[in-house]
Amino acid sequence: MNTLKNVSHAPVSIASARPWQVKKAIQALKISHSLVRLLQVLYDHYNAKDKYRIYPSVETLAEAINIKPRQTRYLISELEAMGFIQVVDCYSTVKRNNKTYNTQTSNLYFLTDRILNPYNVPV
Repeated sequence: MNTLKNVSHAPVSIASARPWQVKKAIQALKISHSLVRLLQVLYDHYNAKDKYRIYPSVETLAEAINIKPRQTRYLISELEAMGFIQVVDCYSTVKRNNKTYNTQTSNLYFLTDRILNPYNVPV
């Protein structure tokens, strides 16, 4: 059975956690090294002043962890399926030749509190 030391002192949310607590929690996750690196890069882009929104491009993330963008997209979908991040597609409206198109401009990423409590241990 997985247990955490000092569970009663664990922060309840990413927003209230100290940076070292989040980094330590990411390192302690039992996931592949590539997924850990991607989470670390996403957390490095995390900014409380910007309402905790993370929006680097897939290419920026891929370059930061030294893998191809296609592999990065796959890792992002894995992290989302595991519940560690939430991805929101962002679109803009473009008019061309009297037609209106919605085109995807970027992704918006949110880190979830599951990073701090991956095994659903009561806090």
